[in-house]
Amino acid sequence: VAIDLSLRTLVRAATPKEGGSSITSLQTRVLTSLVLQTLGANNPAPGLVAATVDEVTSGLRVQGRTAYVSDGSGTNASPGPLEDQALALLLLLRAGVNHQLLPKLAAYIANPPPPGGFGIFSVSYSWREQGLAVVALSEYDRTRGSSTPDIEITAAIDGVSILRASFTPNNTAPATTTTTTPWSQLQHSSNKTPSSSSTAPISSSSGNASSSSTAQLSFVVTGSGEVTVAASLHFVPAELLPYPSYRGLFVEAVLQMVDPTTGGPTGQPISAVPLGSVVALTVQVTSPDDLGPVSLSVMMPAGLEPLDPNLGSGSSGGSLYSCAAGQLQDVSWTTFWPLPICPAQETRPSLVTFSYMALRAGTSSVSLRAVAATPGSFVFPPVRAAADNQPE
Repeated sequence: VAIDLSLRTLVRAATPKEGGSSITSLQTRVLTSLVLQTLGANNPAPGLVAATVDEVTSGLRVQGRTAYVSDGSGTNASPGPLEDQALALLLLLRAGVNHQLLPKLAAYIANPPPPGGFGIFSVSYSWREQGLAVVALSEYDRTRGSSTPDIEITAAIDGVSILRASFTPNNTAPATTTTTTPWSQLQHSSNKTPSSSSTAPISSSSGNASSSSTAQLSFVVTGSGEVTVAASLHFVPAELLPYPSYRGLFVEAVLQMVDPTTGGPTGQPISAVPLGSVVALTVQVTSPDDLGPVSLSVMMPAGLEPLDPNLGSGSSGGSLYSCAAGQLQDVSWTTFWPLPICPAQETRPSLVTFSYMALRAGTSSVSLRAVAATPGSFVFPPVRAAADNQPE
């Protein structure tokens, strides 16, 4: 028994074999490495710790403002459990790793996606997971000098202050600001810079900052602690763009006739609709990552009027019972299944909005019915999908 439970046996089992294969999980290797780190100079397997640190680092995946450790190798984009993320952050911190994605990993642990579940069956993270997250974030704050922050940040555009905030142990709430710049002013500013690009450079400094002639957005930070800055651009074009824009969610849409027998879409995609006929608009969303709440906004062509699914099924209803999204099932909402498992749908004449509680990695689709109510030629407006927590 002593041999089976010895540290040497654990290290031997956790050490990857030739070719990189291992009989243990990543969590086991991380936990073993954390134990070995406590031994200091008496660590019998420093190579295992180094290999595990490299494995965790190579498994980091960026997701907008956050980053997570993948639960597998290669192209697997699914994040590991929250406790794995917390243990991985602890390992990297105690190994002295100063990776540029550590702040993003800490941000993921501080605000993880929903663990799953629906309605009365919704679940929350266990006390173990929450406790490990608190320990990891506390150690992260200590390493960054943010356990007792005393820091002030000022953001300015061309010397004009747009945000000033201070953070102390009793004041850690995020500070936000929004500014609007007319297109004519952007054109005027870009003409003054020597570069032909319209992208504005960003400069960041601590203490007294001296902005360069090309700097338009600058940050000045004083005090002790760490501040994370997120800047997003919301551009409103004068005309609809003739091409789609991709920022992490790939959206496709197809318009088809409705089969009067089955009530579902049928045939090839169409570009012309007979007046008074019912059509089906199917939207497909592809995400490389597991996401939290997601909003899908489907703007309707002026000639089509969406049918509200609350009117019921059949020829007058707008529901097609299609909403597969990973853990969401492609099942109708019947009397035998009283809980809504599809994204919530809000139907307006010009806009139909689908709200997902969570969107898993992979492909998801929703469908709606609409009737051709107005004759004429109309533009098919864009469909927009955005993560609620990171709309940019």
